[in-house]
Amino acid sequence: MSKARQLADLGNVYDDGALSNRNVIVNGRFDVWQRSTGPVTNSGYTTVDRWRFPASGITTEQVSNDRDLSIPYALKVTADGTGYGITQTRIEDVRTLSGKDATFSIWVKSPTTGAFRFFIEQNFGSGGSSTVSILDNASQFSIASANTWEQFTVTVTMPSISGKTLGTAHHVSLGIGANSGTANRVMYYSEAQLEVGDTGTPFEHEPHSVTLQKCRRYYYQKNWTSYYEQVFMPTWCNSTNSQEVIFYHPVEMRASPSCSHNGVGNFRVNNSKGQDETCSNITFKSPRTDSALANFEKSTANFTVGDAGYINTEANNDASFYIDAEL
Repeated sequence: MSKARQLADLGNVYDDGALSNRNVIVNGRFDVWQRSTGPVTNSGYTTVDRWRFPASGITTEQVSNDRDLSIPYALKVTADGTGYGITQTRIEDVRTLSGKDATFSIWVKSPTTGAFRFFIEQNFGSGGSSTVSILDNASQFSIASANTWEQFTVTVTMPSISGKTLGTAHHVSLGIGANSGTANRVMYYSEAQLEVGDTGTPFEHEPHSVTLQKCRRYYYQKNWTSYYEQVFMPTWCNSTNSQEVIFYHPVEMRASPSCSHNGVGNFRVNNSKGQDETCSNITFKSPRTDSALANFEKSTANFTVGDAGYINTEANNDASFYIDAEL
């Protein structure tokens, strides 16, 4: 039998979606962890990229994947004291899958049996139409066997966005996890996929390098960790006590990002005449989707405007920039 005939005989498993680029979830393999591998107990985006945690008592961390040994990591989530442990991802652009059947699948393991929550909604962003809840069910999924990986699949029909107003940062929101009940309930996740069609297909494996570049559209870090490591060269002295430099993002970001750092004292400001001093202030100017400008100040005003300079790490200090355009 020809390969084409074999695929045709599989019916709508493949008719409903392309063989590649099926998974609209970024980092569904839990492969990229730019911020931290944990454990971290905090709210927001804290550990694994593109997954956020809405409550400050939720602990998240990277663990070895013992379900599929070809995948390095799984996500471990420990609920707070009330049992709340929702894990959420936001898929850019509420138009994603509009008016289509969509199937979500994920592998889950827990030492605690019983139901857990799944929800999916269309969020039209700031200034947009009201959020549309497509499914919010606290009992549809249930762990049958403790400490055993189980795959859960659900198909929903995504409403058309016809007539809706799109606001800023509109997206599709998907959440899964312990909603309430057992305090500190632990859950593990592997291979999360959301795709077009009424049938789930095998998980789409994507190269780490591709996933990393996708994640950097929303967030990336610039880390310098060596003794007196060169950070930026050349810079130019724009005043008698400061230098500035334009730096470019590795990929076009989703929106103009916020920029921050891990402490001015981790950077040292130098010019070509050997005049140097620990940084006293950093200002980020004109952040754009492709670049931003960083201005480094020091206390002593002994630079000559127009001179070249450079920025390096202070002795024995690690220096970092954090560039954030998350939904």
